[in-house]
Amino acid sequence: MSERERVLESGGALFNTGNEYRVYPANLPFAEARALNLSINMTRALGHIKLGLHGISSIPHIHSMQLPQSDVDTVIVLGSDGLFDVVAQDLIKDVACQKGKLEETVRELLVLGDRSWQQKKFNDGRKYGDNVTAIVARCTTQPTNDNK
Repeated sequence: MSERERVLESGGALFNTGNEYRVYPANLPFAEARALNLSINMTRALGHIKLGLHGISSIPHIHSMQLPQSDVDTVIVLGSDGLFDVVAQDLIKDVACQKGKLEETVRELLVLGDRSWQQKKFNDGRKYGDNVTAIVARCTTQPTNDNK
């Protein structure tokens, strides 16, 4: 079963905003769900109790893969919607691929997220807000010597 089918069968609906799909309760119009903070741009999340009744699952979808041997590091970014909702994925990638200490890389992503949330406002002037979480891992694959 696809994620889309799972969400729809669980009482959720999907709305295409033009650059992302958002999950929201199927029994509400999207605009009302958004105004009530009942939409999210992912299908798997921890702690979203209300949307858990409408297709959001806290059960992870797990996929494993062997990283190819390469002279180039692979970077993995795990982040909350508080990061991915407001910071462009290309900018996240550019920051995560910078050389330097991982702690500084994560801090830069958190600052980008926080600043982006501070700039967002509802039509009536109220500010948006969300927590921002990020984990960055650099995976180095080295060619193996089969003779050893």
